[in-house]
Amino acid sequence: MNYSFTLTPHNQPRVIEGISVTRTGRIGLTKYFITIHGIERGMRAYMYWDSTNKTIAVEFTRKADATAYPVIFTRQYGAFINASRFFRSHRLELMKYAGRYPYSKLDGEIVSLPDASASVFVVELKKPMNKSMGRLDSTSSQRATMSGAVDRTTRHTLALVSRVEANRRLGVLPPKKYAGNLNPLSSLAMIPS
Repeated sequence: MNYSFTLTPHNQPRVIEGISVTRTGRIGLTKYFITIHGIERGMRAYMYWDSTNKTIAVEFTRKADATAYPVIFTRQYGAFINASRFFRSHRLELMKYAGRYPYSKLDGEIVSLPDASASVFVVELKKPMNKSMGRLDSTSSQRATMSGAVDRTTRHTLALVSRVEANRRLGVLPPKKYAGNLNPLSSLAMIPS
């Protein structure tokens, strides 16, 4: 039998494709992305928006231009662009567009960017790469935001109930000043359904 083995080193870096958009308004660039495309410290990024196609174009530059967004490098994960101002100025809901997206590397003139001096990375926000990282429609994002608040309230109330029940089982009584106000379930009536 003929085998064809290849060595797989322990320290082999993960290959993560795509550009991510986070719920905090960052555009995440993986180590793989910045290595393959030669993105270096000190570089900045011009951000372009196509509202018709819901598409972002990112052009990296070494120019110290105030209109370009800084590329911030992290120790472990690669780099990111803090683009929250970009998303706010175009009224884009971050909960709706958070996720990882495939990109295309195109010449600036091909995508009608005459000012682009190099190639640009085009990201279509209509086509996420991984559905588990999830784009939510607007009604789902509203529900997710509301349920987050309800969950915190419910968790707090349930923790209080379990502490009161545990103390009752152990025979520990609350201080007298709280004795009349010891109905933790009264706060459940205020939780919206």
